[in-house]
Amino acid sequence: MHATNAGQSSSIKQKLNSLKLEPVVEQLFEWMINPDVKIAVKVFAGWALLNLRHLYPWIADELPAQLQFLMRNGTAAIQTAGRKMMKKLGY
Repeated sequence: MHATNAGQSSSIKQKLNSLKLEPVVEQLFEWMINPDVKIAVKVFAGWALLNLRHLYPWIADELPAQLQFLMRNGTAAIQTAGRKMMKKLGY
């Protein structure tokens, strides 16, 4: 999550832009989907995906649906984080 944050130095951003992060994005979505993964991991995966949406625009299409599903019956932590992420996505 922190490595993908917009406030990182330009050298870190350049390195991230040069990497193929599709496997990472797939793993982050897998953690959000897997019912055995702890809520904190799901929240941090969501933030990392939110930060990566500029590299892979399709994330912005998929992430809101996943967040809404988690928020439907989720804990207070996922409700709060989900609302913040949805707001950043423009919902």
